[in-house]
Order: sequence, then C-alpha cells, then structure tokens
Amino acid sequence: MEELIGSLMTYEINLAKKLQKGEDKKKKSIALKATTKKEENVEEEKPSEKDDDLVLITRNLNKYMRSERFRGRKFTSRRDLSKKESSSHGDKEK
Repeated sequence: MEELIGSLMTYEINLAKKLQKGEDKKKKSIALKATTKKEENVEEEKPSEKDDDLVLITRNLNKYMRSERFRGRKFTSRRDLSKKESSSHGDKEK
C-alpha cells in the first residue's frame, strides 16, 4: 500500500512539473504585423461585357423558371415509366 501511495505522489510531482513547464511555454507569444495593400485598378470597377451577358442570361433563366410551362412539369422516374408500361401491356394481352 505504501508503495502505491509513493508512486502516486511521484506521478503527481512529475505532473505538476510538466504543467509548470507548459505554462512557461504558453507565455511565449508571437506578434505578427498585418499590412493591407490597396490596389487601384480601374478595370475592376467597370462592368465588362461578360458581366452584362451573365446578367442577361440570369434574367432570362429566371423568367423561364417562373413561367407556368416550367411549373407544370413534374419529374417521373424510369421506374414509374416501366411500371406503367408493364401494366398497360398486361391489359392488352387479356
């Protein structure tokens, strides 16, 4: 029993030393200097032809998506189609 208590005390002492060393390491810090670079580029401020084309395509796509033709369409899976075909073939044979 005394041997167990002795090893526990040794462990606690070693642990306390490690924690102290860890605190010393944590106190060290590094300060980094941040700088920002200001770029003056006139081309980025002007909208390009590509941007105009993209806006036009987006508007047309949104119009199409809002149209009632698009809303009325529903997705049917291939499984549903094969079930309908097999049931319709069975009716014709009878």
